[in-house]
Amino acid sequence: MIWLQTYGETYVGPGRPKGNVRYPQRDPRQPLSRTPITTMPEVMTYDEARAVVALGTGTAGAGEFGPVTPEVWAYAVGGKNVLKSWFNYRKKVPGGKKTSPLDYIHVDTWDPDWTTEFIDLLTALSRLIELEPAQADLLARVVAGPVHTIEELREAGVRWPTTPADRKPRYPLTGGAAQTTLDLG
Repeated sequence: MIWLQTYGETYVGPGRPKGNVRYPQRDPRQPLSRTPITTMPEVMTYDEARAVVALGTGTAGAGEFGPVTPEVWAYAVGGKNVLKSWFNYRKKVPGGKKTSPLDYIHVDTWDPDWTTEFIDLLTALSRLIELEPAQADLLARVVAGPVHTIEELREAGVRWPTTPADRKPRYPLTGGAAQTTLDLG
């Protein structure tokens, strides 16, 4: 999950290449740009029968991406639809809070990098959905597992924060961010 959510920047390994969350070449699950976007899209729609997301309307200028499952189209985090949120900041008249005149300045042509971003987002969401059964199994095993008391954890060496300074993250003296290793085996 972390490899997908960081677009391949962490937890790289066998089957998880650095910087690339896409399926192997010619894999039928890989969402692709089926038609290019040639005008700034104002709307995003989903055609479930064709498994296609369209950015824009009509035949002139609208881009189509697929295959996209209904689960990817509906994927939400914290009650917000991920695809709609992504598109909201890239459409012809972007959404979001307007607090300054600068908020009304926006590009008037589609950035080709956004096409790549959208394909990677569709891919990451597709793969996250595929992981949901394994996540449910892991959660069931965790819930069924033993519950440790605070005293047991303290005896095992866990230290609880007692001051505000204790709550701040500690970074190694050699520089870089702290790293945590989890053994879920």
